[in-house]
Amino acid sequence: MVYKGIKSFVDDYINNSYLRNQPLIKLPEYSKETPTYIIDENSNFIENKYKNTLLQLGTDSDNKIFEHFFETVFIQKLKEEKRDNKFIQDLTEKLIIDPITGTRYLAMSLPINMMPSSDNEQILLNFYKNEFNKLERDNITIGGNTYSIIQMFQYYNLLKFKGKASQSSLLKIFENIMNNDFLKSYRNFVNNFDETYDFILNTSSESNKKLKEIKIDSNVLYKYLAPSANPFASNFDIIKYHDSVLGQTVLLKRKKDESEKNIKLDDDDLL
Repeated sequence: MVYKGIKSFVDDYINNSYLRNQPLIKLPEYSKETPTYIIDENSNFIENKYKNTLLQLGTDSDNKIFEHFFETVFIQKLKEEKRDNKFIQDLTEKLIIDPITGTRYLAMSLPINMMPSSDNEQILLNFYKNEFNKLERDNITIGGNTYSIIQMFQYYNLLKFKGKASQSSLLKIFENIMNNDFLKSYRNFVNNFDETYDFILNTSSESNKKLKEIKIDSNVLYKYLAPSANPFASNFDIIKYHDSVLGQTVLLKRKKDESEKNIKLDDDDLL
């Protein structure tokens, strides 16, 4: 599980590096009903940008703002304008559980198994693929800004599902897109990244002279891997939870209480 967690962390790092090389995304001016803040899956408050703000994907805050825009404004507009497209109309929120951290969050997906295990499931998936292909050259305009429908879904899938196949991921929907420049450039980026860089912890003395090194702060990795849990009802050695006083997600490390021979929460030991 630790290996899978570290691999997931590295995948996120590479995906964000790729997204930071993509063009900025201009948001339309939001309505007055748009919340000033949005809340991520770890209960952190993120200021919601508006009024034609440019988003830089690949950064934590702008990733979350893009997801919020996509799931609310963008999808709502698509459902209004693409009433005859079953892929768009059948998109719905699904509860996703991160297999690494156990974090629960909602994501837009289809009401089918996206990794079909029967002929009937494959028929359904093929139907939605055909519906999605009809949108290949379509754009949508929101607040004076024009967006490629295919491009927006590919950004969303990379952020929400890490660009991986799963029972909820949208990855397989893109398989029949004829000119998928995004997917080609992403795969080339990942391949070049793997051949160029090596990840090491900041506490490591090892070195790979053949590759450029990317040093990862061990506390950043801990925060990524730590399960979200109630600090007063958990037996994990390290947990992350939302501190309402600080207004952010923090790490807590449990220390051994030798007198009672058990593990107690040390509130002062914030990592």
